[in-house]
Amino acid sequence: MSNNALKAYLSGEMKNSLAAVSHFVGGRTAIPAAQALLIKGDRHTGLNVTATDLVVGIRAAIPAQVSSEGILLIPPNLVDLVAGAQKVTLKQDGEYDLGVQTEAYKGKLKGLPSEEYPEEPPVDAELFSIPATALKEILTTANFAGSSYPYLKLSWRPLNAGKIRMNAIGTDGFVAGVYTIDLPGTVEAGSVVIPSNATRVFETLLSLSDAQSITLSKGKNKLMAADGKAVCWACLSNITYPGVEKIFANLGAPKAAGVLRLSEIDFGASKILALMAGEKSTAGVIKFGSDEVLLMSQETSLGSGQFSIPFAESSVSEDISLAIGFDLVRRVANSISQLTDKKGGNAKVSIFSDRKPLLFTMQTSGGGRIAAVLMPMVKRPDQQPAPSQEEADDNEEPQNQS
Repeated sequence: MSNNALKAYLSGEMKNSLAAVSHFVGGRTAIPAAQALLIKGDRHTGLNVTATDLVVGIRAAIPAQVSSEGILLIPPNLVDLVAGAQKVTLKQDGEYDLGVQTEAYKGKLKGLPSEEYPEEPPVDAELFSIPATALKEILTTANFAGSSYPYLKLSWRPLNAGKIRMNAIGTDGFVAGVYTIDLPGTVEAGSVVIPSNATRVFETLLSLSDAQSITLSKGKNKLMAADGKAVCWACLSNITYPGVEKIFANLGAPKAAGVLRLSEIDFGASKILALMAGEKSTAGVIKFGSDEVLLMSQETSLGSGQFSIPFAESSVSEDISLAIGFDLVRRVANSISQLTDKKGGNAKVSIFSDRKPLLFTMQTSGGGRIAAVLMPMVKRPDQQPAPSQEEADDNEEPQNQS
C-alpha cells in the first residue's frame, strides 16, 4: 500500500464513467477483494479505477484533481453515493477507509487491503491496432452467438504488402455473423476465442474512449484492448470453433466451384426481410430465379402473401428454393441494419449450391465486410463451459492458437 493518503476532487461528470467500470465488479467471486473497486489517485492521470469479475476486467482513468496520491480498495456502492452529485471529495480516512463528501452526503466507506486485489494481466505480446468503428462492428457481429455456443472467435493472418486480415465470428451453430477487415501492419497468424458476454467489457472501453484506434494485445491467457487511457481484458477459452471461416472464404472467389452468386440488390431488401419476419412468421420459402428473388410466407406481420425483389443480372441458371425459418432472417436483417451507416448501403446475396447456406454480405462504415450466414449444414456444437479461473491461469497458450 502507498504511504500517501489519497485525496481527490471530482466533478459530477465522472459518475457515468465510474458506474460503467463498477459494472464489472465480481458479485460472487471466490476472492473477496474482487468484489470491490480498486481506486488509485495519480496527479497526472486522475483517478484510475479497476474492476474485475476474474473473467473480464477493466481499468479506466477518470478525470479528477488529485492533491495527494494513494491507492484504496473500496465497496462498489461508491457509485450510488455520488450519483447526482456535482462535486465529490474523496479523502483517505485511516489505513483502508475512504471518506466521501458530496452536496447531499458525508460519510465513510470501509475498505480492504489493496494488496489482496488480483493483479492486472501484463502484456505479453502486442498484436495490432484496429479502428474504433471497426471494433464496434465486430461486437455487433457477436450477437449471432447463442446460448448453445456463447463464444466469439477472432483470428488474424498476415497478407502481402504489409497487411493483416482479421476475421471475427459469432455463431449459434446454425446462424453465423462473420466480420472481416484488412489492416496495415505485420503479425504472426493466430486466433483467440472469448465468451460472447465478455464483449460487454470491450463495448464499455469504447464508450469511455474518444480514441480513433484501439490496440489489441495478449496477456496471460487474456485478450486485452487499450486506447492509451483505459485497458480491458477477457479470459480466453480452450474450445474448438466451428469452421465458419471456410464458408466465408468463398465470398472472395466469385467463380469458386459450388457457388452461385446473385448480383447486388438494394439494401432495402434486408428491411423487407425484417418486416416479413414478424411475430406471426415462423417459416417460409425463398426462391432465387434468373431475374428476381421471390419471398413467400404463409403469414407475416404484413399479412399473407408474396414479396419479390428484382435485380439486374444473376449467375443463377435455374430456380432454387430454400426453406428457412424467418426468425433467423430477422436476426440477419436486424444485424445488417445495425451495421449500415447513415448513407445507406447495398447487400449482396450468395448461395452455395452444394448445401445451400444463404449469405448476406455488405461493406460497412468501419471499412470491413459483414457476412450473415444461414448455415443449416453446421452441426450444433457441443456445449462446453468456459474454463474456471484456476484452469485459465494454468493455460497460458490456448489450444486454438495458430
